[in-house]
Amino acid sequence: DPAGNVASASQIVTVDTTGPSVSIDLPIATDDVVSGAERTAVQSAIDALWADTRPAQMVAIAPWLMMADRSLGRATPPVAARDAIDAARTVVLGTQVRADPSRPPSLADEAGAFPVTGSAAGRISSQSCRVQAFVAMLAGGPEGSTRGERDAERAALGWGNRFIAQLCVGAAQANFAPRPDLADGGILASTADASMPPAAQGLALWALAASERALERLDGLDSAPGTR
Repeated sequence: DPAGNVASASQIVTVDTTGPSVSIDLPIATDDVVSGAERTAVQSAIDALWADTRPAQMVAIAPWLMMADRSLGRATPPVAARDAIDAARTVVLGTQVRADPSRPPSLADEAGAFPVTGSAAGRISSQSCRVQAFVAMLAGGPEGSTRGERDAERAALGWGNRFIAQLCVGAAQANFAPRPDLADGGILASTADASMPPAAQGLALWALAASERALERLDGLDSAPGTR
């Protein structure tokens, strides 16, 4: 400012990753240029979080760390984490619920969900959006992918968007809510739970926005010269 004060070029975001008792402090660069000692400190903090993240935590934490890396213009995820990241991606892509005529018709609305254990709303719930954000942040990267891999990621995101649509409250459903004007367009906790927790709204918006960017990135890779 005119007085010569320099605004901080980073902020610390506390992220609740798995529940009310677990959180991390995550440095995210702002629009200001991060340089010198401050940039080094932010990078070191992110690197430490990558190193401390256990494989079982990757799906919940990696998207936030990737967001922090990208705010600094860094390649992400780091090489040291890629084996754990790849293993987690293989698991979530392999367990996503798809349409299956052998399943009871009553479960048709679950197609596209990424099952999540430990969720209060059940394995099939709005917590699927966390996993979808993980898939979206990784789609097409970090060192390029084959067309077959991109097709699998594109399909997974499309199915994930379908499940979010199943959670979205329409005007007819909203009429049964105490405040239909507020309920219309909201996201349910699950297809079997009519509550609409604030976290579900934020997760759905994040997953949809990340998926939109990922689909654009995948289309760009498909048309880029020299891609496989």
